[in-house]
Amino acid sequence: MNHKLQAPIPSQSAVIRKALLSQIQTAASTAGCIVIQAPAGHGKTTLLSQLLHASKDEGIATAWITLDESDNDIHRLLSHLDELLGSLEESTDVETFAENNDANGHSTWADLFLARLSAIGSRVHFYFDEFHTIDEADVEAFFSELTRKLPESATISSPLAKFRI
Repeated sequence: MNHKLQAPIPSQSAVIRKALLSQIQTAASTAGCIVIQAPAGHGKTTLLSQLLHASKDEGIATAWITLDESDNDIHRLLSHLDELLGSLEESTDVETFAENNDANGHSTWADLFLARLSAIGSRVHFYFDEFHTIDEADVEAFFSELTRKLPESATISSPLAKFRI
């Protein structure tokens, strides 16, 4: 499996912030997008990983991706998202981004992602780590469209060292 799609295993010595985890889990039941903001080195990835494991413990389907600068190439990112969605899908008979030659533009890509998400048919929590590395307009527009249209059955959580709109 692609290392980008594996959440880090929380350290045994990591502080478990029960109150914060509880607040975020409560918010995740109604929010489409959760942003965790703190300076570098303040445990955002650790908290995100703890959230993922808590969601798994509740029986919620989860998917993790660690983004990096190379994911500013929309086609590379879509390739990773194909793999991410594939890890959640029971059927292998789905239209991937790579197979959809007509998909061109952030809105169409978001719609294809959402169609595949809808076909999964269960609640899903997505965790996008290192989102601050994304600065390409097409990729930002894709994520903006995705979060705007996200169904109630899905939540996206992401940490940011600096918040930007």
